[in-house]
Amino acid sequence: MLTLYYVMSILGIVLLLISLLGGEIGDMDIELDVDVDVDFDGAGEADSASIFSMRTMSAGLVAFGVGAMIMLENGHTQGIQLLVGAITAGVVGYLSYLLTKFMYSFQGSSNVSLAGVVGKKGIITIGTTINGTSQLRVDTINGPKEFTCKEVNENKLKISDNVTISDKIGNLLLVEK
Repeated sequence: MLTLYYVMSILGIVLLLISLLGGEIGDMDIELDVDVDVDFDGAGEADSASIFSMRTMSAGLVAFGVGAMIMLENGHTQGIQLLVGAITAGVVGYLSYLLTKFMYSFQGSSNVSLAGVVGKKGIITIGTTINGTSQLRVDTINGPKEFTCKEVNENKLKISDNVTISDKIGNLLLVEK
């Protein structure tokens, strides 16, 4: 059993190092034939902490191996070794999840508030379409962003027109030439 616990601990350490140092290397998506995505890093589309992330699971694997080894060295039965290993894995895995969640909370958002661009100048990238809307490029704090817009006075906008954003209605910006 000692060899098994060593193997689990070493495997957990290797997976944890790959996840921490490799970053995207640890993010593996496998698409099964039944169109089910299995996300081993847990980050997925939301880019947030997950209880089933590679980091959390590998930290738990290390803890299981170490906890069970300590019980084996102290002469406890196999049932106690497995129980303590499982409890240690759960506690360390959960602490790893909480730490990852805490670290993700410091990440900035790349979302730009439409209210934050009112009053700014922009350039039309797609002229007025049949439905009366255009596409506008505005320099924001996160770099240039594209938005759907409409000219306040119903004037047609052409590519490269310079406009000023005067207001917003829902997800539509109102602009003036």
